Amino acid sequence: MDTSNKFPNKLLYLNYFVEVVNQHSISKAAQNLYISQPALSKLITKLEKDIGIPLLKRTNKGVFPTTEGERIYNDILAINAIIDSWSSHKDLLDPYGEININITPGIRLHFALNLMIPFNKKYPNLKIFINDTRPPYALQDLHKKQANICITTLQNNVFDVMEQSKIYNISMEELFVDERKIFIGSSHPVAQEESLSIEQLKKIPMAYYSTEKDVQTPYDKFFSTLYYLQSSNEVFELIAHNQAVAILPNTLNQFEPYVKQKQIKTFPVPFPGVNLIAPVYLCYTSKVSNNERILLEYIRENFITALH
Repeated sequence: MDTSNKFPNKLLYLNYFVEVVNQHSISKAAQNLYISQPALSKLITKLEKDIGIPLLKRTNKGVFPTTEGERIYNDILAINAIIDSWSSHKDLLDPYGEININITPGIRLHFALNLMIPFNKKYPNLKIFINDTRPPYALQDLHKKQANICITTLQNNVFDVMEQSKIYNISMEELFVDERKIFIGSSHPVAQEESLSIEQLKKIPMAYYSTEKDVQTPYDKFFSTLYYLQSSNEVFELIAHNQAVAILPNTLNQFEPYVKQKQIKTFPVPFPGVNLIAPVYLCYTSKVSNNERILLEYIRENFITALH
């Protein structure tokens, strides 16, 4: 039956019918739709007449769809999903909006220079905002809804972090495995040696980008003095001026200005029995949007290649 000319607002009326089924009540549906109950009853009656079959049955427990009404109800939901997908598809073709991402300090410069700039050229209407986070708190910050995406390095607590991700329902993907090395000022007296010894390093303070003195690493016991600093810039400035060293992921930190200008050099870490692997993980919640999925895919495809 051709009903195209009988009710030009048929999609609207069909969704009125969906609301009645969802509420099992014409009066409750009318309240949600901001129309009167008599007007909604009249529209449902007209819809049944135009389609040619009864859609609802009234019972003591409420209003329920007939067998054909339930089939039509499911068809309407499918049509709505298709319509919603049109909008999503448009967003994928020409995405716009804002994306927040949490990034730990050692990764931030690589991301900003080598990923965010080309990403913005490809998607000029997507603006990325970087939030600072630190490895011990990376998953907690995601759980607190600062953002839905995070890139972080892990220390020696990979198993604990994986267990925490299950509790928070956060997905984790390994992007890259870096190696930690000692960063020291190029003009430091011991930096003129071919290698560094434990005895030499004991006399030099080690700098952390952290204000949390309760955060411990396996390297602490090899140093007599530890500096806890407010920013990664302060860490590198202290290293460049020969006032401290730091143990950091090697490849990721080659983009730091002091390193690029050769004011800082790196050495292998001489400490026995210390795990120097620095895995980099892409973490994300189940609430990622279409725009955030675009960024996730871009990071997956380009994180490693952009390092070279």
